[in-house]
Amino acid sequence: MNFDFSEKEREKKSALSGWLGKEFPEPFPPLDRNRLEEWTKDFLHKAASLDFLLTTGNDPALCRETPYSEMLLSVLLGEELARFTPSLALSLETSCRLFGWLLARYGDEDQRRRYLLPLQQGTLLGTVALAESSANFPDTGVRTEGRKKDGVFLLRGKKTLVVNAPLADCLAVSGVTDEGRAFFLLPRRSPGLAYEGPLDTLGFQHLFLAHLSLDDCQVAATDVIGPFADDQPFHELSLRQQLILACVSLGILEKALFGAQKRAGEKRENGKPLRAQQEIGFKLAEMFTLYQTAQWLLYRAAWMLENTIPEAEITVQAAKVFITEAAEEVARSAMQIAAGEGFLSGNELEACFRDARFGPVSGETSEVLRMRIAEACLAKYQTR
Repeated sequence: MNFDFSEKEREKKSALSGWLGKEFPEPFPPLDRNRLEEWTKDFLHKAASLDFLLTTGNDPALCRETPYSEMLLSVLLGEELARFTPSLALSLETSCRLFGWLLARYGDEDQRRRYLLPLQQGTLLGTVALAESSANFPDTGVRTEGRKKDGVFLLRGKKTLVVNAPLADCLAVSGVTDEGRAFFLLPRRSPGLAYEGPLDTLGFQHLFLAHLSLDDCQVAATDVIGPFADDQPFHELSLRQQLILACVSLGILEKALFGAQKRAGEKRENGKPLRAQQEIGFKLAEMFTLYQTAQWLLYRAAWMLENTIPEAEITVQAAKVFITEAAEEVARSAMQIAAGEGFLSGNELEACFRDARFGPVSGETSEVLRMRIAEACLAKYQTR
């Protein structure tokens, strides 16, 4: 791997950092649900001035050529944004790098005109609805079904923990037809589409998250992506989702680490900075080691995907497991350094502690990914 970022990648990461500092100099404020929708849409509108933030990873020309174009730049931007606010990072990454990517790679020209172009202009928020269970070991079968009748599809089923729902203007819902699996594009207020949410959650309290119920939602044939002969598009989408969750978790890890370092430097006990206490110094060293390892693993996984390295898939899975769990460990240690103050609601470290819990249980859980990693390792040695 070439560990030096390209000039383009460095410039865009720096531009995003500078833009966030200029447009939003104050920390992300606590908002109620009524104001959160307004703030999210306002952020998207402002982000259109930084065009690459909304277009990276969903350029049709690049996506049609390879499923993992600009992956390294995508995780750099996601990491930087997650340090600012993890909730907004996950929302935007889901819209641009999952929903937008799906349209760019597999959507037709009309679908890209109606949905991708407004997304890139900051006027549309999208999402992808995949999961049908929130269990550790869910049934891998897809029960959401699109039945064709009189030239339209009637979509029926349920989806769980859908990011950006019910705020998203358009949803790409995975389902099955008589000819294979497909994605169905549904406007936000489609008849037969019901939301349970926004859900109250432990962390990511500035994120819209909801369950979906689909009761014979009518979908025109022009709003169907697929059907596909195999599961390859869904596999590609899953790997991208794992990297997004990993990069958002890395942003949480960084936020907790740097917050703990700042607190350990400013707070004094027994006449000297808290960081001068040997045990605190050791804890910070361990946190920093996890941070460096997690960051390197994320960049390597993204680079391997982008360059179609044979072991990219297992590396992405390992990155998701390691980084999401490292974020939990670093956030817990940051709370320990803050002692009683960290236990109080409303401080940055307490928010990181809650947010970090989402990573290991979202997408494919750590338990499922460990099984996949083990199977891949065993299969590799069996062929020798």
